[in-house]
Amino acid sequence: MHPFLQGALKKLDKHLETVEEFVEHLHFVGKMVSEMPALDKEFAVVVKLFTILNDFDVIVDPEDLALYQTLGSSFQQLKVVKVTMSWLRLPRLFFHDNVPGGEK
Repeated sequence: MHPFLQGALKKLDKHLETVEEFVEHLHFVGKMVSEMPALDKEFAVVVKLFTILNDFDVIVDPEDLALYQTLGSSFQQLKVVKVTMSWLRLPRLFFHDNVPGGEK
């Protein structure tokens, strides 16, 4: 697996213990979310390649298959994080003026 993907998966799976780690995690996820269109395209290519391998009964190394399966579930988790972050931003947009002391 590409070192970038290994590092990204490790960061996404890390248990956060401090505020600084949480802020760093949010920054990382924000960066990943902003790159989502490019990641979507790359993921589609990987899916097509594995589909072709399967269609032609090509034997895939078990480690590569496991990494592909991990990539798929992690990519779906990233998409969920993207949606969740979007929802977390909505209350500030809609209710900011209704909060006592909220700026207008």
